[in-house]
Amino acid sequence: MTVADPTVADLPYAPPFWQAIDNVAATAHVLESQLTGRMKGVSCNQVRDRRDSRAGILLLDTRGPDEFELMRLGAGEVLIPLGTLRRRLHELPADKDTEIICFCRISLRGWEAASLLQARGWRNVSVMEGAIMAWPLAREQ
Repeated sequence: MTVADPTVADLPYAPPFWQAIDNVAATAHVLESQLTGRMKGVSCNQVRDRRDSRAGILLLDTRGPDEFELMRLGAGEVLIPLGTLRRRLHELPADKDTEIICFCRISLRGWEAASLLQARGWRNVSVMEGAIMAWPLAREQ
């Protein structure tokens, strides 16, 4: 099989036996997005290293305010919930080459935000793989 094959496989959905979203198919979708350039992923360790080097990145948290209050990275991230991002684009750096790393709880909303920003002209946008749940350092509670 190729990476693309599981993304179009007709897998049965049987709630008592398996999840609604197949892990293999979901993983294949992520890998295909990376291989085709639709998604640029960055590991949590790379994010930590860039933040520590003061590389001038914007960490964009796309979760809701309630989720943000329960747990946050404490790494200087900016909260702009995905549902408000379109009308708050003016809050992002005007320099379209600024590195923006999007994330949420598991990075689905982070991926959606990155796609939106790329469509609006930002050129250096990536998604933090594993998102806040994979953050290797202590998180603010």
